[in-house]
Amino acid sequence: MKRQIQVNNMLPLPPACILSLALIFLAALTGCSSSQPQPGVSTLSQFTEISGDSSFLVNDASAQTTADGYLCIADGDGSDQGNNIVSTAPGACFYPMLYTNTTYNFYFASIDCYDYFGEPSWYQSFSQNTGPSGSVTADVCTLYDYDLASGLSSNFAMAGSLPSTITAYASGFSSAYGMPKLLVYNTAGAIVGTATATSVAANGSSATFPFPTAVSGGTPLPSAFYFAAPKNFTNSTGGFTIPGGSYFSIGGTTTISTPFGVTVAPLTTVVQNCGPDVCSNPTTTTSPLPLITSYDGGQVTWDGFGTSVGSEPVAVAAWGSASGTETIPEGDEETLITMTGPAYALVANLGSGMVSVVQFDYQSTGSNNPPITGMSVIHNIAVGAKPMSVTLNSANTMGYVASYGSGTLAEINLSTFAVSRTATGLTGALSVAMDPSGSYVWVGGANYLYKVSLSTFTVVASYPVSGTVTSLAASNAQKELVYTLVENCCSASSTYAADEVSLSNMAVLGTHASASAAAYAPYTMNGTLPSAAVIPSATAVSAQFGNGMAASATPTGFVIYDVVSHKQVMTGTTPTPVRGIASDPDSTVAYFTLPDSNEYITVPLPQP
Repeated sequence: MKRQIQVNNMLPLPPACILSLALIFLAALTGCSSSQPQPGVSTLSQFTEISGDSSFLVNDASAQTTADGYLCIADGDGSDQGNNIVSTAPGACFYPMLYTNTTYNFYFASIDCYDYFGEPSWYQSFSQNTGPSGSVTADVCTLYDYDLASGLSSNFAMAGSLPSTITAYASGFSSAYGMPKLLVYNTAGAIVGTATATSVAANGSSATFPFPTAVSGGTPLPSAFYFAAPKNFTNSTGGFTIPGGSYFSIGGTTTISTPFGVTVAPLTTVVQNCGPDVCSNPTTTTSPLPLITSYDGGQVTWDGFGTSVGSEPVAVAAWGSASGTETIPEGDEETLITMTGPAYALVANLGSGMVSVVQFDYQSTGSNNPPITGMSVIHNIAVGAKPMSVTLNSANTMGYVASYGSGTLAEINLSTFAVSRTATGLTGALSVAMDPSGSYVWVGGANYLYKVSLSTFTVVASYPVSGTVTSLAASNAQKELVYTLVENCCSASSTYAADEVSLSNMAVLGTHASASAAAYAPYTMNGTLPSAAVIPSATAVSAQFGNGMAASATPTGFVIYDVVSHKQVMTGTTPTPVRGIASDPDSTVAYFTLPDSNEYITVPLPQP
């Protein structure tokens, strides 16, 4: 006897592969590879029923080898509780007995998927009769496939300006038994949104839906990361299949004057209540907070605090940690609030040819005094003309500043706050990144990538490229450079691309979002930038998850891509060009600055 098991599956973007995205990210992101299976796409696999009343066994070799093992829970009494048996061998589902003409719910997923969600959020229900052996088919969650990105017409939207429709692409759509539905899940596996298709392609290759709204109240979906699966009805009694699946992110926007450079400086808050003899267990929360420069305002802001720096600040990096504590008396008890955040930041000021050292001010001076009092500039350090980008070494002992106007790279000692060395001969030095080895600094310039030795602090290699390297980052785990390249900015003949290259031989591993760069032309930031395409901090690699994901600005938005499989994961359109990108250490959100429209956007990423 053969039966088709129809399954309602969630299709997650694996935390092991995104931005940090971490874009991106996307996710539990230690790196996606065939040797490290990650939760993901449902693959149709073959099961064999043994003796009709004892077990099911997967006999699809490809499915069995694409995951570490399988978890199967069989509900023997049809009540979703009791008689639940976990399989004792990979690929098998055992249960003690079957009841004639009873519906059984089967949970079947790879161990990787189970570990990610805590429990499978889909189930397989079918009428099982005792009888001869036979085979059935079922969808099994195995490895993620980034081709799922093409399952929807859009993988990104902005809250407040959501598209009116969205199209799902898969084979086999039909309206014969009712219009398909689109099911939207949050990262915990709960259905939070739905939509009913308004049209189905004549060849069944797609279905178009109103952009889904919240299940509760029909309100617009809030800013978050979502998974989506279309539900296609196959008979008059409600049978259905899930012909495909994908994911999308809804970003939020915050208004701020000309935000340009951005990094994430988390704030950790510990609250503890204390009585005369005992204190409660402390509660700890950590919030990813963007540290942002204002290009026209000459300021840097964080957590509601700000301070003036130099003219036209375009890049920022934070380091260290410091704490302050506030004591709030309440009768014979008191509440202690301790906040820990960054200690310092280094800001590159394009217009004034210097970098500013910003100190974050904390205090612990008694009752009802805030733990954080503000920010202040403690040093201004002259570097080359038109400093454009900044990076720090892994020990946070040295900072490196690339200056476009002078074609130099300055090394700043973060203990003495002075320039210790300067490398020259880097034409159009615009973007900078540390080499994964810690022994070199890479600088992106006009028609070249430069490799600067930290031993001699000279250029030891240069690699020609066909354009200006406008932003640059490195994936430590994957031993890659990722960068954006603009040629002949900015006219109908100009081009843009986001490239990946191997550090072992500088071979190009992937090219993403190739397009005309003409869209940069209207955006010059008051004509003070060297080029309308200047985006020195607009490429980032996930802070963790094996540096498996990267995000780059494009002339019309951004692109997120997997630097392990070299596939594009997500694209987004923004009102004006993105100038800076950063993600929090846990890669749960990414921040994109849009100075020409006075806003930054927050893009939620998959959570580990």
